[in-house]
Amino acid sequence: MVVDSAGIEVNRRAKTDRLDVATPLTMLSCYHNREEKAWSVVHVLSVEAKGQRHRHQQLLVFKADRARHTNRIKSLLAGQGVRLAVDGDLPERLGNVCLWDGSLLPPGLRARLERE
Repeated sequence: MVVDSAGIEVNRRAKTDRLDVATPLTMLSCYHNREEKAWSVVHVLSVEAKGQRHRHQQLLVFKADRARHTNRIKSLLAGQGVRLAVDGDLPERLGNVCLWDGSLLPPGLRARLERE
């Protein structure tokens, strides 16, 4: 059993081995007598479980990155007064996008949007 050490109260005045073992031993007996709040037990994951968590965490990172890029593209377009759906065929549609005055997107902005 692995226990979160932050939940164990420590007496800073006295420091002996007998006192060091008394508190955790008391808390262990309380935990085994079904007092679940005596301390926090840390569940150590297996190597396989950790590997599965990495895949899921990477998926969450990719989704957050996609949302960040989509929001940045939308804000760059909104700054020019353009509302456009951000989807898979956006790069092809950028050539036909006009600003409020009828002019095409500036080349620098179009290049930045394509990079995003």
